[in-house]
Amino acid sequence: MNRFNVRMAGSLFIAAQLLLPWQMTFAINGSADVVPSGGQSVVQIPKLGSPERTALLDCLRYRHDLKDLAVEWNIKKIIFFNVTNFVKDDWAYVSACPGTPDGKKQREPVSAVLHRVDGEWTFVDYISDDIASADNPNAAFKKWCNHFVKDHKSCPPEIFPTAFDAPASRQPKFVARTTTTTTTVHSSDPTLPTLNTLPMMTSSPTPATSPTPTSVSSAPALNPPALHPPNPADGLKAKPFFEAVKANFSAWDANGDGTLDRTELEIAAQNPKYTGDTAVALAVLKNSADSNFRSNKTVTFKVADIDELSGKAEAGEKLDPDYGRSFVVTSRKLKSQPKQLFTGSLPHIFAIHQGSTMDCYFLSSIGGLIESNPRSIVDMIQLSPDGSYAVTFPGTPPQKIPVPTETEMAAYSDAKDGYWLNILEKAYGNVRRLKPDQYTSEPMDTMALYGGSCAEVIKLITGHKVHTIQFQRKDPKAPSADVLTATVRQALAEAFSKHEIITASKVHHAYTVTEYDATADTVIVHNPYGNNGFEQWPDGTKGPRLVNGYFTVPVTDFVKYFRGMSHEVL
Repeated sequence: MNRFNVRMAGSLFIAAQLLLPWQMTFAINGSADVVPSGGQSVVQIPKLGSPERTALLDCLRYRHDLKDLAVEWNIKKIIFFNVTNFVKDDWAYVSACPGTPDGKKQREPVSAVLHRVDGEWTFVDYISDDIASADNPNAAFKKWCNHFVKDHKSCPPEIFPTAFDAPASRQPKFVARTTTTTTTVHSSDPTLPTLNTLPMMTSSPTPATSPTPTSVSSAPALNPPALHPPNPADGLKAKPFFEAVKANFSAWDANGDGTLDRTELEIAAQNPKYTGDTAVALAVLKNSADSNFRSNKTVTFKVADIDELSGKAEAGEKLDPDYGRSFVVTSRKLKSQPKQLFTGSLPHIFAIHQGSTMDCYFLSSIGGLIESNPRSIVDMIQLSPDGSYAVTFPGTPPQKIPVPTETEMAAYSDAKDGYWLNILEKAYGNVRRLKPDQYTSEPMDTMALYGGSCAEVIKLITGHKVHTIQFQRKDPKAPSADVLTATVRQALAEAFSKHEIITASKVHHAYTVTEYDATADTVIVHNPYGNNGFEQWPDGTKGPRLVNGYFTVPVTDFVKYFRGMSHEVL
């Protein structure tokens, strides 16, 4: 079986488990509670328990992040509360709070845009988390909506709800009279807890000729909540961060001079005794110092500095960096990180998530090895009798690596299927050759702070030579675009037939090339950030990136927009 067939078989197996974006669709034939007014196309609200509403929520429920949440909560599937959904012209806005069937656990709302293609709903994008923390959430939400509609011209702006005093033009344009009733939800309704009495909104049509139809803003259930509902803890997200820093300041201050510097933070980050909120706070503080270090700024923290920042946060002043938001996001990340080497028999490329570190070159190369020979990564890491790990790269002596601390897991890139990636990152940091002044007290910084070369990593992890093809050359002797594209096609075909690692690069970022379809003349590329969004091309255009970081690009555009590709030579 050649590599393409192996990959197709693997893709089908993976899709069956995780429902990658191009398989994650749900058929619908539901109905809605609203009717046209004056013959106009209107926003529809799928009824409670209707197939359409179920299909919309399933499209969210079976995304990888919510499936991971279900695993964390030890439940079969996520149940949604406080559901808001608007549908028009095959586009939908959905906002809902994920929770457990008994209602004892709930998370903040997730808000997303979905698109119906050939009668099936597919996920397009999440509403940005940055909106709620913006200085002007209403303006930020409006800006996001405007950009989304501009990028998706068939999407009607009417699906987006009123939020944070948004302009009336954003209100869903339907006419309905709303009353509140109470209904018993039976087990046949898959979107809500079983046998639970909940309020349900019902609508009765208002004739289009009615002189005084009920406005949307006066209908309690049809006026959707803000992206994040009122929370007594709003404005105090930074409190646990500053409490943890103050409580551990003296312990982290190794030399007792009343000042925390980067070296002391690096040393503390490697101490396994710091766990939970303390580890998260240490990771956030260290990342803040690292960010300034990359800008050639010296950062130290005194107790007075922490007190001043804490006071500003309590007064509601927005901090830069936003320690509160970073603490919440990093805490969530740490809680979702498995505390074992591998959760399955083999690692997966779609489990990789690049953080704020500059390690795309490393992650993309490792992703390529996962695609070509995932068993080699398992064999590369061996458990030692003392509980540490021995990591052996071809041609190098074994590197003794301790179990990553919770601070390291929170601060650096991670994989959602085990801490194997952290182990490899630290081992690479041990063997990487840099200038003497670039080494730090934390080996993972050696890997994460300076960027690097995919070719260098591929050589290390395989022991093989690497061939690089430059796409954008100013050399007058460079081949023409047609000749170069033909060369790339041949290189892709040969590399995939031999199961070789293939990476690609743009300015300041690296990727893994995971598939080549010679018939369609396209490549599938994986972005190590591991999320949906858009790829920005040099000419100002954008291409969609789907869930888990995958996107497809024609080979001609691949050569046009990327700077080059590197592949292992067998």
